[in-house]
Amino acid sequence: MAMKSINIKGKDYILVNERLKEFRNNFKDYSLITEIIEMGTDFCTMKATIIDDKGVIRATGFAREVVAKSPINKFAFVENCETSAMGRCLGNFGIGIDQAICTAEELLTKLSQDLEQDNPHDHKIISSPAPTPTPQKSLKERYTRCLDIIINKPEWFNDEYKERARVLIEDLRKDGSPDTTISAKTLEDAIIKLATNGDELPL
Repeated sequence: MAMKSINIKGKDYILVNERLKEFRNNFKDYSLITEIIEMGTDFCTMKATIIDDKGVIRATGFAREVVAKSPINKFAFVENCETSAMGRCLGNFGIGIDQAICTAEELLTKLSQDLEQDNPHDHKIISSPAPTPTPQKSLKERYTRCLDIIINKPEWFNDEYKERARVLIEDLRKDGSPDTTISAKTLEDAIIKLATNGDELPL
């Protein structure tokens, strides 16, 4: 059975859980272990290792996560680091690499980083007699955040997020550019695949 993927910017990327299921189903006597290499208050480096039934190391993968790297990392940077390390290790082992060793989760993290670099926070204090309105998030920010939630924290995708996703898909379609049209389709596909895993998402 083909592993499920998510299309991001016109290219299919395999989720870590799909690589892990493929590994467990086909290499039942092998082990996948993780260990913390370095840990700080706001960062974590982990190593994942695949060991065969004879005790021989067959593949390794490393990952490093920092709290400020993505919105999800503010709450679960250690868990995300372990997931990233496992995904890269499984990719190095040869599972789910027809398109890329990079997993969907890794790419989403990179997109979040790029977004932060494109829109750095301005910490200057400006005196004003009236409070400054909160700026409206761009379509790119909203899209990246929504897809990040669906992939990394599906349990957060409650009724409120379903409604936000529905509105976002409409806004992306109204924009009409090729990139936003692709983004709308990507978001729809991700929601459908989440729904097929047991969650009913009435969008």
